[in-house]
Amino acid sequence: MPIGWFFLPPPPWASSGVPAKLQIPDAERFGAPLALLADLVFGQDHQRGLMDMRFQVFLDELGPNKLSDAQQRIADMVQARKEQIVRHTLGDLQQWQTQLRALANHLEELEYRSKLRDNG
Repeated sequence: MPIGWFFLPPPPWASSGVPAKLQIPDAERFGAPLALLADLVFGQDHQRGLMDMRFQVFLDELGPNKLSDAQQRIADMVQARKEQIVRHTLGDLQQWQTQLRALANHLEELEYRSKLRDNG
């Protein structure tokens, strides 16, 4: 196994249809939701502004020092995720453009016919 394998989060599903749970002392009988890991790392909604501000200060103070290898991997993963989100969110963009062009062409045709009828 590659080094670092043990630090990856567990898969969200333990087996067919059974979600993975965290075993923590104050969890309910079947454990806490796996999403709690993200909550612990990134904070709660009311802390988001503070986290954003602290992260921005960190980046501003980084100066000419390069990111560590781990930080660069995180930055690369964030960039890849942003691209995936854009592709997912705007996946139909090409179809929308095609439909809008067809609509514009149809409107031009209607305008042209209207002018012919008025002039002739």
